Amino acid sequence: MKRKKIHPLRALRLAAGLTLQDVSRKTGIPESTITAVENGRGRSFNIGIKNKLADAFRADPRELFPEFKKQIAAVEGRTVRIQEFIAPAERKK
Repeated sequence: MKRKKIHPLRALRLAAGLTLQDVSRKTGIPESTITAVENGRGRSFNIGIKNKLADAFRADPRELFPEFKKQIAAVEGRTVRIQEFIAPAERKK
């Protein structure tokens, strides 16, 4: 019988002896959202939610959420493109 892989967030929460309610109070994130993340249905949640959850456990969000790396890269890529767009206009000043 295969064991289901436990999400790193759930592992940290259980190791800390915290309930979903505890984490919800600490972060302001609804228990249903935390449950969705722990059950692998939280891939589409925004970076802010993932940062709050990681901060609650003093964890690196890139380690806690593997998909976070892709989101960060996408945001950084957009930032670079925006800076490239803005830079020529600033040079004219």
